[in-house]
Amino acid sequence: MKAILFPGQGAQFRGMGKDLFSHYRALTEQASDILGYSIEKLCVDDAEGKLRMTQYTQPALYVVNAMGFYRRRDEGLDPPAYLAGHSLGEYNALLAAEAFDFETGLRLVKRRGELMGAARNGGMAAVIGIDELRLAELLRDNRLDAIDMANFNTLSQIVIAGPQQEIQRAEQILTAHKIRCAVLNVSGAFHSRCMKDAQLAFGDFVSGHAFGSLRIPVIANVSARPYEDGAVADTLSRQIASSVRWCDSIRYLMGAGCKEFVEIGGTVLTRMVDEIRRTATPLKVHEEQAAAAAVTPAAAAPAAPAAPAKLTPHTLGSALFRQRYGIRHSYVSGAMYRGIAAPALVVRMGKAGMLGYFGTGGLSLAEIEKDIHPSAEVCCDPLDDHGFFRMFFPHGLKLPGIGIRIRCEDVGKPRHRQSAHFCIVDALEPHRE
Repeated sequence: MKAILFPGQGAQFRGMGKDLFSHYRALTEQASDILGYSIEKLCVDDAEGKLRMTQYTQPALYVVNAMGFYRRRDEGLDPPAYLAGHSLGEYNALLAAEAFDFETGLRLVKRRGELMGAARNGGMAAVIGIDELRLAELLRDNRLDAIDMANFNTLSQIVIAGPQQEIQRAEQILTAHKIRCAVLNVSGAFHSRCMKDAQLAFGDFVSGHAFGSLRIPVIANVSARPYEDGAVADTLSRQIASSVRWCDSIRYLMGAGCKEFVEIGGTVLTRMVDEIRRTATPLKVHEEQAAAAAVTPAAAAPAAPAAPAKLTPHTLGSALFRQRYGIRHSYVSGAMYRGIAAPALVVRMGKAGMLGYFGTGGLSLAEIEKDIHPSAEVCCDPLDDHGFFRMFFPHGLKLPGIGIRIRCEDVGKPRHRQSAHFCIVDALEPHRE
């Protein structure tokens, strides 16, 4: 299953689209008429240095993305199962899904770029090597309450947005904590509460347009879920002042069965997707689909009240949690510092059908390896019908990006009359950009 992706602002460069304009001359002329300037000269030459300005960047990317998609389509690219775009790129995804035509999309993007380009005194910064919870904690502890998380690009790459002075202060604080923070060359705090005025103005503008039914599902930035019928105008309006949930969007596509991701006109999103696929788990979308299908239609006769379900240790807690982690009971224990939550606890929890964490924070890799091996020897009581016992050992070093790779191997038939498996755990070095 395949998904096609479209990049957004930040992917522009002088010379982009050079090999496309001559092949799509009618679209080039139409775009120039709508915009009031030569789109080809802007993208190819950029003699006046306007390509980096939001009101010019967004229409330019929309046009080049559209032509790039048309060329791939004309060359025989098979229709995808899903479409998605990062921020501005979502307009190209909707164009490819036939929610609107090329002209309508360009007029929307032109107005969007004007409104967002008019925003002043805002800033953005990319924070790398830290997860959402830790970043939120640092912002809260340092009273950086005016800053929002604008883009969740990967599990360890988040873009923050807010007033310029607060962004500069955040950079100093994060750098002092040895966290990479790069201030971006933008004039506005996009995808944050600072864009509320632009959102309201764009909402008035977009409400005057009609949209068709999507021929292909498009994943929305604001929800990381497919667009709902009849919600294009509202979703595009909300997107301006809402976080771009790109990481969860890709996780949704992974959970939907997408194995192939094709980026139009760049490699920025491809690198993000590669990182997400290495470090994040798919979102299990079939539970949501089943729940939606089970909703009683409004026109149906109301059902008789069901008798309360009997509570047992097996039914307490989240069924989705049990299904995702392959456990029998919705209980978690462990994760205490320096091995206080020891391997023996993890094994006992696992054999009882519950989730346990080995607390490796503060331990050396040698200590972790020593503690893991004894536990592997006793993990031969299969937890499920597939015949293996799942164990995860996150390492608690202060360096970001430390991970654990786990693989299960058949070790024959010791003691039990069925095949047993054990986990081999390899510590991964921190990912460095």
